[in-house]
Amino acid sequence: MSDSFYFKSKAPAVVAIVSDYERRLSEMRQQAVGFGHLFGGAAAIMVDLSRHYVGGIKLNGVSDPNPHWKRADDHGYRQLRSKAIVPKGAPKVESKAIRIEHERLLQLWLQSYPARVDRLGPWDQLGVNNGSIMMCGGVMFEHNGTAYFNLGFAINQEEDLQKRAAGKPSYGWIDQAEEITATDYRAAGQAKYALAKEVQS
Repeated sequence: MSDSFYFKSKAPAVVAIVSDYERRLSEMRQQAVGFGHLFGGAAAIMVDLSRHYVGGIKLNGVSDPNPHWKRADDHGYRQLRSKAIVPKGAPKVESKAIRIEHERLLQLWLQSYPARVDRLGPWDQLGVNNGSIMMCGGVMFEHNGTAYFNLGFAINQEEDLQKRAAGKPSYGWIDQAEEITATDYRAAGQAKYALAKEVQS
């Protein structure tokens, strides 16, 4: 985000939305670790405009072409093929074994794939324009009963009310939001990170 605007809110409903989003994201990250281990590798959590998701697995000792896995991307992560690629001329016994193994891998992938986490839903619940989030960006976190926000655009309650009344698009508004400095925002983020490290140690 080129321009950043920082806000906080202690409104219970706002804090609950942010906390739930963080909880689901944390659960997905934990599940991704186990998901990668199921295939003998490390899962990659990726982000696009609307969601967090597992985008592939980094596997060691896998050569190309591989009957089960697509070629690795620039970061070394692979996707499981939807259908096995059996080498031309492979004996029937080998072909059958490849297909059986691929079905096992495919079922394991489908049954264990971590749930994607929606990025835009929480902003919509908060009352912030999703289009503005996609264009300009936004970050949220909760610490000690307060929700903190870093937005690529400014929000203003009076302006939001006026635009809504006139039927015009608005950046939106977060209940009980108050603007804070970048220093205050970063201090809260650092305190949250330090607390998380303390809990893990």
